[in-house]
Amino acid sequence: IQSKKKGSVGLTCQLSDASEVTKYEWVHATYDLNSTKSEGPILKEQTIYPEYGGEWTCQYYGKEGFLGNVTTQVLTQLMSSQSGQKPSNKGVVIGLSVLL
Repeated sequence: IQSKKKGSVGLTCQLSDASEVTKYEWVHATYDLNSTKSEGPILKEQTIYPEYGGEWTCQYYGKEGFLGNVTTQVLTQLMSSQSGQKPSNKGVVIGLSVLL
């Protein structure tokens, strides 16, 4: 994750061998009260904001179509306005590595 501008983070999908990859897409997953997963919209830019923390999947494609994906958690910390402190936005990616 790289900080793009205040309050946002950038997502980067780096593969050990990306020689056949022609396109990447980031998809945000959400879960309802029954733990049913649904995929949100595809991220057009690689910048996300704290309210979009959670599970993100990098899907990568080649000339022949879908090659694979890797899923990671983006953890954000937003301080409560009740604490009297200014909000603090932090992003962390855990375990984002794939061997092709």
